[in-house]
Amino acid sequence: MKKLSKLLLRMLITILVTIIVAGCASINDSNTRYENGYYITELNYNFNDVYQATINSISSGITYDENGHVYNLLENSEINNKATVTAVNNEDPKDRLEIIIFKISKNNTKIMIKYADHGDSIRSSALLDTINESL
Repeated sequence: MKKLSKLLLRMLITILVTIIVAGCASINDSNTRYENGYYITELNYNFNDVYQATINSISSGITYDENGHVYNLLENSEINNKATVTAVNNEDPKDRLEIIIFKISKNNTKIMIKYADHGDSIRSSALLDTINESL
């Protein structure tokens, strides 16, 4: 009986560890990367929705720096399934935000977010969360 109990306990532990490892692996988004200062990811939304959510997050003042200063929209261009959005901090003109959006397919869009010259992965991921909430 003790051997059966130990065997069942080991099986239960193995199953739990497998579930935890599989859950952690599925949370990792393999399409998200950080390259040359850009926080790059693919979203399962159409290009126009991502573009509008991005513009709205900047123009409505939802996007701001750590001191609460909002960004002003400086450039907003859309040509052939590619959009470039640039915004500048009201208080610090060196603090720029650049977002490039590409249409990959009907419901798949690539977005590249870069703060300042060198990028900021934390602020970029926070902006991506804001955009996702608008979608």
